[in-house]
Amino acid sequence: MKQYRHSYAKTVVMAAAAGTGVLLVGVMLLCAPVVNVPVMQAVLIVPLPIRAVASILCLAGALVGYSIAAGGVLALRYDAKGRAVFE
Repeated sequence: MKQYRHSYAKTVVMAAAAGTGVLLVGVMLLCAPVVNVPVMQAVLIVPLPIRAVASILCLAGALVGYSIAAGGVLALRYDAKGRAVFE
């Protein structure tokens, strides 16, 4: 386990960053009509049902990314038998 700690740490950081990015895209798709930022108004070209499905998929992707990050944190904290690792 000790030789894989850096790999797990990188996986946790990458999964959390990807989950945050996908979460921001999903929120941007959901909140585009409310916010008056010129770049976000381009999203209004896409029909509402497509935006809704895309935002739900993005939010589900963010949940997957965060669950991978949580699993990596647990792998860093506990060994395969569920015992806490104190290193």
